Amino acid sequence: MTIPAYKRLAGTGVLYFLAGMAGLAVPFTTGNVSPVWPASGVALACLLLFGWRCWPAIFLAAFLVNFSSHLPFRAALGLAGGNTAAALAGAFLLHSIHGFQSSLTRLRDMLGLMVLAAILSSAISASIGTAVFLFSGVRPWATATPLWLMYYLGDAMGILLAAPLFLSLGELFKVRSAARILELAGLLLLTALTSVLLFDEHLYFAIHNTVLALLVFPFVLWAAIRFGVAGTALINAAIAAVALLATAHGLGPFSKDQPLTNVLLLQLFFATLAVSGLLLSAVIAERKATEAERESLIREQAKQEAEREGEKRYRRIVELANEGIWTLDAQGCTTFVNRQFAHMLGYESKEMAGRSALEFCPEAPQASLLDVGTSELRLRKKNGEEVWTKISTTPILDEEHGTDGMLVMLADITESKRAEELIRKSSTELQAVLDNSPALIYMKDQAGRYLFVNRC
Repeated sequence: MTIPAYKRLAGTGVLYFLAGMAGLAVPFTTGNVSPVWPASGVALACLLLFGWRCWPAIFLAAFLVNFSSHLPFRAALGLAGGNTAAALAGAFLLHSIHGFQSSLTRLRDMLGLMVLAAILSSAISASIGTAVFLFSGVRPWATATPLWLMYYLGDAMGILLAAPLFLSLGELFKVRSAARILELAGLLLLTALTSVLLFDEHLYFAIHNTVLALLVFPFVLWAAIRFGVAGTALINAAIAAVALLATAHGLGPFSKDQPLTNVLLLQLFFATLAVSGLLLSAVIAERKATEAERESLIREQAKQEAEREGEKRYRRIVELANEGIWTLDAQGCTTFVNRQFAHMLGYESKEMAGRSALEFCPEAPQASLLDVGTSELRLRKKNGEEVWTKISTTPILDEEHGTDGMLVMLADITESKRAEELIRKSSTELQAVLDNSPALIYMKDQAGRYLFVNRC
């Protein structure tokens, strides 16, 4: 179903605005520079799904998000331009991949998202954004280096976490099995509970070592194996949400050091989960697609082989049949003759192909050749001799059940016709002899009734 242009623009603008406001609510956000900027992933996904023409909606929504956070008008315009340019560059680079599929179910497409979009295109928005902040006098961080790094990693994390989710979300709605739906719900619930247990320091299981945060990784593996890219992206988003909320309240292993260190460790955690899980899910999806394609190819080859064997068997039957077999198209031209029929008329099979039926039976109107039923037909052989045949015709139907031609079965009855003619001629001659005899000649049955009397 094609989505109208105005709906694509409106949907893109609303999604970007909501994602942008969510990004501003992320902990450690300073002066619109967020450690996770989901709007960058939403913008890229909308461009890939809806096309280039939705960029004005991205620009407008980005401006509104930035301007609503009390940034100067020109600064908001500059940041919106940088956000839009980065999204356009990322989409352009991804489309440069041969046969790029936005479902990200191939390894090269997923690597393209990570390298071309997350790593390369994020540098555009970070560079423009840093320049805008410096020229506008807004200093979210003390120096330009941490500012650029935070801006860059925030956009990259937004692409890694949000873009795969939005690009593959439709796959989750294709899950129809009740068991699969329950499994997905159970996986999501267990992931959320485990994340809370690990990050909430008020609970007994809370961890203090950042490395132990990777205890949630088995759930990412589960999602990748069972639910592909969509499931992995969903679980990554759930883990990221819990980690961000816990860190915002000063809980968890990513709230124990200096703010910049905490942010970098949190982003490294997100990157490890996202890259590992998404690459695994892409490899599994590509392998499944390859296996399905191979199975389909094997089935198709088996089907073709069976058809070829069936055709060979059919042709053997046709060629060895004692009767002649003749097929005509709707115009009465020959499409096939078997060896018996060609031999019957003294031709090679290839000599008769494509020739009109009237060349072999010129005395019969073409319409009579296409009539359904049984009749006798006199044909002309290649040497000019005549051959009598008994024919049985059956229509060949097309897909719409219309007549597409005729199948004619022929038996050579020339000898029986000659015998009939000889008997008729002998009977006539005998009748003439008897009628001209001077003697009375008659024949009676046992009841005394006359069966035959000559003229005398």
